[in-house]
Amino acid sequence: MLSQKIFRFRWFHLIYRALYWRRVDSRARWWPELSKMDIFLKTDKGNFNQTQAPQRYAFPTALDDKQKRVSFFRGPSQSSPELGYFIFDNALIYSPNGWILSEDDILQLRCSWYVDSPQRFSSSITPNRDGALWLKGTTLSIASDYSGTNYGHFLLDSLSRLSLLGGDKSIVIKELDHIAISGPKKEWKEKLLLACDIPLEKVIWLSSKQQYTCEKLLATSMPSRLNTYPKWITSFLRSKLLQKTELDSGSLRKRYYISRQQGARALSNDQQIFEIASAFGYERYEPSLSENSIIDFSRAEAVIAPHGAALTDTMFMSQNSLVIELMPSDHKYCYFYTIAQAQNLNYHVLIGDSEGKHHRLNSYPSEYDFSIDPERFLSLLQQQHP
Repeated sequence: MLSQKIFRFRWFHLIYRALYWRRVDSRARWWPELSKMDIFLKTDKGNFNQTQAPQRYAFPTALDDKQKRVSFFRGPSQSSPELGYFIFDNALIYSPNGWILSEDDILQLRCSWYVDSPQRFSSSITPNRDGALWLKGTTLSIASDYSGTNYGHFLLDSLSRLSLLGGDKSIVIKELDHIAISGPKKEWKEKLLLACDIPLEKVIWLSSKQQYTCEKLLATSMPSRLNTYPKWITSFLRSKLLQKTELDSGSLRKRYYISRQQGARALSNDQQIFEIASAFGYERYEPSLSENSIIDFSRAEAVIAPHGAALTDTMFMSQNSLVIELMPSDHKYCYFYTIAQAQNLNYHVLIGDSEGKHHRLNSYPSEYDFSIDPERFLSLLQQQHP
């Protein structure tokens, strides 16, 4: 009886959240029925190949500069379920996010960012088998949500999927017919794909304009859970992208200050904060202008940056290097905290006041700018650079 009540409550809660979501995000969207989401079904695992057993993590409590607990909006997760890859016949893959409909039209959220929050899923793109191109042979998808335009998600959520192929001898990348990647095509993406031994001539750049039906599709589990990136993810990416022969242990150790003055969640008092940092030897650094930001970070002894994709490359820093994340109060997520824990970095977070507060049920990140208290920032630097 109790289990039935819990089951009914769970469904009521998810349906309520889904309906409320539609009111909060009222733009024209495609909303699949809950019965058509694999996460709610007792799905057949016959198409699933496990390559990683369930794991437990031990992330300590994150503390801010006042030694108060940081209440992240989601995560970090202290565990991971079994992971691996799925094999689908005649599956539809669509959108730059690489969303998958199996042959029986079940949305495969196990491969998606929405595996932890299926009730939040909606799409501005309606799946359409009639207009889809046929991909003969075997296609591998490592596409992932938000990976189309975001450097951090491309590394952490897309490229890390290669590790979940598990070194299976039956999967040889060069023998695949197609490899689906989150579009649009970018030079920086191509460089990273080549570093991971992905032949560019087999790449299909997924977009909102073209959908594909795959004769045979390989797709992995979503690597991360609840915005958590454990050591197996960072270790895999370091092994692929950070070549030891490129490192020069005698090179000058840099202190980088990274700005965020454009786009959402800009640091409104950036100049004031930089002037304080410059007194401690920090120089302005823009990763997108570098020929190889991965090597630059590997040679840095300290990095200060607002929350954003630029902090992704902290995974390539040496152990005990200093990372100070400037975090908006309206966008408290644990991505870079978990990366720092995985790599044993000297991580600190300073939370600044956002200029507004977006609705927590909105699926899109906060767009409000924020500011950092200069006195607290100065105090933290004095502690770290006595």
